[in-house]
Amino acid sequence: MFNSILDYNHKGVEIIVVDDGSTDGTKSILSSYENVYDNLKILYCSHKGSSAARNIGLDNCSGKFVAFLDCDDTIRAGFINEGLGQISRNADLYIFGIERLYLSGEKELWNVSDHEYSNVSDFADEYIRVRKLLIYSNCNKFYRRKIIEENHLRFDETLLYGADRLFNYNYLPFAGSVITSSLIMLSYRQRS
Repeated sequence: MFNSILDYNHKGVEIIVVDDGSTDGTKSILSSYENVYDNLKILYCSHKGSSAARNIGLDNCSGKFVAFLDCDDTIRAGFINEGLGQISRNADLYIFGIERLYLSGEKELWNVSDHEYSNVSDFADEYIRVRKLLIYSNCNKFYRRKIIEENHLRFDETLLYGADRLFNYNYLPFAGSVITSSLIMLSYRQRS
């Protein structure tokens, strides 16, 4: 994951890495990148889980838009340009497809169609209520940070599973337009 971000590093994009108390040597690898990239901020904390790590990232970011990645996901070329290009068209949420990789080696594409929804209700009618949408993950989306901050949105650190889905459901009522894209921009590793 980390190298896929650095491979497509862009000026003007803030990269925040939160090491959630890793015990596998990640800290020493990350420390070798400290002070190498001006736009890279590495934060260390004791192990509190992915929700706490995401909240720490949110508390320390300053950009107009936010995207999340998990440590075992990789982004595709164009992830940043495509995401920023779409959400800066006055969208409050940009969603793209995912390639789901299973440990067995099988692959599955989770697609959404190319569409712009002028309001969340139309978006919800087409995707959420018919259970087509990849609403569960935060890693295939770009969010408008102003909405997150003005509405004090954070991840529920008490949940073991589903905090990302809950965050998305909490975000949606404050969003105006939503853009979905058929582009597959993320490889997501599915673990048991």
